[in-house]
Amino acid sequence: MKTLWRLLSYLKPYRRRFAVSFLLAMMTIGNDLLVPTLFGWTVSRGLQSGDLQQVLLYAGLLVLAQGFKSAVNYTQWVVQHRVGQNIVRDLRNQLYTRLQQLPPGFYRDMSTGQIMSRVTSDVEAIQEYLGWGFLIQI
Repeated sequence: MKTLWRLLSYLKPYRRRFAVSFLLAMMTIGNDLLVPTLFGWTVSRGLQSGDLQQVLLYAGLLVLAQGFKSAVNYTQWVVQHRVGQNIVRDLRNQLYTRLQQLPPGFYRDMSTGQIMSRVTSDVEAIQEYLGWGFLIQI
């Protein structure tokens, strides 16, 4: 839990963008509820009554709702990944600064491959989590 709070501290400069991403995710959830409702109305009000105008109206609304959902999903994906990339950039810069401050003995004891592997895999795991994992967890 301590690690999560520390990771969330990197989110602070990007909290507005993250809030936008969260709002877009909530809009997607709302739209996920709207689409089945529209489909139900198409069947119950349009097809059962035999009114072609209502069927076309609800079918058009379904198409619009799906188009809206796609646009919101794409925008949310772009915003969320941009936030994740910015945080990872900050982490890499901080990590680079820390590696520069380590004593020469550290580099004598650890091979370059071990250092690169650890840095790369840890940062990639954080990047993956920040890309989607965190939002899914909420």
